[in-house]
Amino acid sequence: MTLLISFPRKFLPKGDGPFDSLSERQAMQFRTLRVLSMIDDPKMSTISRVLFISRPYMTTLIDSLVHEGYVQRQRAAEDRRVVRIIITAEGRRHLAEGTAIFRGHIAKRFSALGEEDLLLLSESLGNLQTILAKIR
Repeated sequence: MTLLISFPRKFLPKGDGPFDSLSERQAMQFRTLRVLSMIDDPKMSTISRVLFISRPYMTTLIDSLVHEGYVQRQRAAEDRRVVRIIITAEGRRHLAEGTAIFRGHIAKRFSALGEEDLLLLSESLGNLQTILAKIR
């Protein structure tokens, strides 16, 4: 699984970002959909561990995603106590739209950097990934 780093919104610059108008709940819904698209074992406990959120909050968050039609709960055939969270087609569409908007915004921000700065940033992110992989 790709390492997911999710910065609290209070540390992100305010202003012209495409997600500035999102509530904290909407931002967490988006992060949850992103995690669901990346993990192989979509159990509540796995998702809450990846997102570093409590299980009670995870339940509330999943309830809201079910209500929006973005995910479904599915009981595991091998153990009915296990509930997997499955992203729906509508959830995938919503995630794809949000991701495209976010990527466009990031590309716009990075377009202000020169080639040397982009190379330095790329190298730095590679170093960060290498170091974080050692402590997993």
